[in-house]
Amino acid sequence: MIYRSELLFKLWAYSVSHNILTLRGSNNSDLTGENYNVEIEFYGVKYIDLPVIMHGVTIDELRSNVPRKFSEHSIGGRYKVFELQNESNSYLVASSCIIGKHNWGDECDRISNPSLVFDEIIFM
Repeated sequence: MIYRSELLFKLWAYSVSHNILTLRGSNNSDLTGENYNVEIEFYGVKYIDLPVIMHGVTIDELRSNVPRKFSEHSIGGRYKVFELQNESNSYLVASSCIIGKHNWGDECDRISNPSLVFDEIIFM
């Protein structure tokens, strides 16, 4: 398992030209006691199959038991198959994933402003 959270995540941004997808877990101080957002960024996105809103998420990189339709992406290539579990299983094929905490506000993201820096890196 790469990451698990009970936050409410939204598909925040996607750049077709840069193949970057961002999921944002909105700050929920009632749930965590802290005031921050969690950003999950996927780079080199090749395939997207996920809902736009997820109530909690568990992310894992599939290295075995990869669904047949993704096997061409996961065999010896630069792409990884990520499974995102919440109410159902969703999939994303990308070359990498970065997860970080920040307090940038709702108007900012690293697709539109690449100079932003995470306050804390959770996974890279």
